[in-house]
Amino acid sequence: MVLFVDIVLGVIAVEALALVVLLGRNGGMARAARDVVPSLAAGACLVLAIRSVLADAAAGWTILFLSLSLVAHLVDLHRRHFAGIR
Repeated sequence: MVLFVDIVLGVIAVEALALVVLLGRNGGMARAARDVVPSLAAGACLVLAIRSVLADAAAGWTILFLSLSLVAHLVDLHRRHFAGIR
């Protein structure tokens, strides 16, 4: 099961790279990264939290990944709110 989670993390990494490159053609790499990285980072942290549970890691790792996911979600929401993106 952990292998499946690792594959999902790999797909998220490829998706992030592809989106930054494709979106970077229109408005610059920095803008593209700012648009997609917080959302994908939140998802990746949630997947890492699942992985830590499946791998019987210490509870601290799960708490860390869930906390990082919260921070990434808040950054994304803040950026969307002040950029007018709905």
